[in-house]
Order: sequence, then structure tokens, then C-alpha cells
Amino acid sequence: AGLLTERRLANLRLFRANPEARSFPLLTGLAREAALDPVGKACREAFSSLPGVEEIIVFGSEAAGTATRGSDVDVLILANQPQPLSPLVMAAIAASNALNGREVNPLWYTRNEWEAMVAEGNAFAVSVTKGPTRRVADLRSERGSFQCR
Repeated sequence: AGLLTERRLANLRLFRANPEARSFPLLTGLAREAALDPVGKACREAFSSLPGVEEIIVFGSEAAGTATRGSDVDVLILANQPQPLSPLVMAAIAASNALNGREVNPLWYTRNEWEAMVAEGNAFAVSVTKGPTRRVADLRSERGSFQCR
């Protein structure tokens, strides 16, 4: 299938991205990044500086594209250490809420905990893994170079 579809409306030629094209998911991801994804940006800003954070992944209605103004934002944080119970974490959650203008629900797991949950068939972990997700930060190669997706 071609990258674009075309239709005519009177003397106008209207083009749009073809969802059947193999590169459609890549193009929509690039378009989202080009629009500066305010939710992803707010989550990156709020959580990426916390100790041990490796990945920040948005899931649920926000990742599916069905979120409304009243929807919360579900965020999976994968880290190389257990969540530090500190005012720093609470401040990051508050900052993310303020930046998004919506309630943010971060779930913090070590990578080993998360991979074990998926391997054991934990219903929640499997549903997140199989559902729509959007990785908004990948810090694993960081602490050298920051990668956003």
C-alpha cells in the first residue's frame, strides 16, 4: 500500500496518510514527537531525574489515543532499584500533575520485578505489555546520552 491516499473533492486533491502502509506506525510516532507530546514531555521532565529510572512508559487511554481532559495518565516507571520513598518522588508526581493538568498515576517497578510479573503471566503486566504503550524516555543508554521515543 502507498504512503498516502488521495481523494478528489470538486477541483481539490485531498491527501492523507494511509493507515495500511507499513511505515504508518513510524510516521505517526514521528508526528507525535513533532507535536512535542505534552504528556510525554511532562512525564520525562518530572520523573527522569529520579534515582535509578531507566524507562518511562505511558499506557492506558493516553497511549491508546482515547484519553479525554478528565482522564488520568498511567505511567510505568522501570528502574534499576526499588522506589525510593522520599519527598523527591512525591514532588515529581506533583510536578507531573501540574505540568499535565491531569492526575498522573506512576507505577514503579524494578526491571527484574516487571519481567518476572510478565513471565509469570500477571494479568496486569500482561495487559499493559499487550496493550498500547508509548515509551517517552529510555535512559538505559543514558547517563551518557538521553533517548526519547
